[in-house]
Amino acid sequence: MKTCWFFGDSFTRGDNCHKGDVYYEMTYTNGYKRWTEIVSEHLNGIEKNCAWGGNSNQHILHELICNLINYKEGDWVIVGDTRPCRVMNFEEGEVRNTISDSLRGYTKGNNESILNYIVDEIIPNEKEYEIYYQKMYISLLEFLKHKNINTLFWKHTDFWSPTFKLETIASDTNGKLIDGHYSWNAHKRKAEIIINRISNPIKLL
Repeated sequence: MKTCWFFGDSFTRGDNCHKGDVYYEMTYTNGYKRWTEIVSEHLNGIEKNCAWGGNSNQHILHELICNLINYKEGDWVIVGDTRPCRVMNFEEGEVRNTISDSLRGYTKGNNESILNYIVDEIIPNEKEYEIYYQKMYISLLEFLKHKNINTLFWKHTDFWSPTFKLETIASDTNGKLIDGHYSWNAHKRKAEIIINRISNPIKLL
């Protein structure tokens, strides 16, 4: 059976839609699924979700590359990028992702030098960094296509806050949970969009 590999950040992982999460426990009804589950079922594959919440492009690329040996002919590799204002670093020998997201007023991490680098260098040149990373994603996926591995790349700017039009957890719970990630309805709609792109491929870059 083929494997459906997913790489990205929290919008690929499906944050707050896993058993034990507050939103899951508050709203789950039999049949609710994350978009990666729905897409995997549509493709008759086994879901392998390698996404991290708060992930950086650097670490998404790391996971994508380090799994090159594991992809098999006929597998699907589906990748979403993220905002360049996220930078991979190490703390106590562990991978971390430091974030300074000016659009959402959100900061994660306490390494002042990295936060200053993001603010002073990356954010003023964010479009250039997006193109820089996207070219690497596309090149890797084109390589995989030559190995008869199916691929799809989607841009974060199409699908997540503040520009996406899909329902959030905050909206679904009438503000009881302040969370900008996908609601169950959004997961269903996102799956429909991805399945449509699989059926009608387009060139994104």
